[in-house]
Amino acid sequence: MTAGKAACIGLVLRNDYDPLSQAYTNISVYPSLQVEVCSWWSSTLTRNGSIGNVSVEGRSYEICQQDMISSDNDTQWLDIVFISNNNSLAVTNLSLCPFLEYVHNKIMNLTGYYVTGGYMGYRIYTGKGNFVFASAPQLGNSTPSKNNGSSSNSSNSSNSSNYSSDGAANSNESHSSSSY
Repeated sequence: MTAGKAACIGLVLRNDYDPLSQAYTNISVYPSLQVEVCSWWSSTLTRNGSIGNVSVEGRSYEICQQDMISSDNDTQWLDIVFISNNNSLAVTNLSLCPFLEYVHNKIMNLTGYYVTGGYMGYRIYTGKGNFVFASAPQLGNSTPSKNNGSSSNSSNSSNSSNYSSDGAANSNESHSSSSY
């Protein structure tokens, strides 16, 4: 059996956050939407739900839309995956904002969605695998965009990003569940 592996970084989004009460209106622990960027995708691993190829920040990706389902089969959400057409495990300075902007402008309106988490790692879909980090992964600064074009970075408070109808990321420092 051939192993199917992928190396991805992703963002978890929810559309049930109320910034006034700083609480979720739904008690679910599952996301409303997931956006992933995979810099490595085994050639033997099927690319399900392909909707085409795009260029983001000068790099070529195939976009796939996949339905995710919770382990108890009660909750389902959309996963939009940008799969690199040039496999690499040495990706540096990858900003996820352009991928969110692409989703907002070309796939679905993200108005009212909040980035509530992020993750990175390797997935082994089939077979066995062993990955060893040559160096510790580095997560750079989180710098949400502001409407006025300036940016900020805060080490003591979490930032949330939501989207306006014109596709620009709006940022406010409002709740602690946001990691972007």
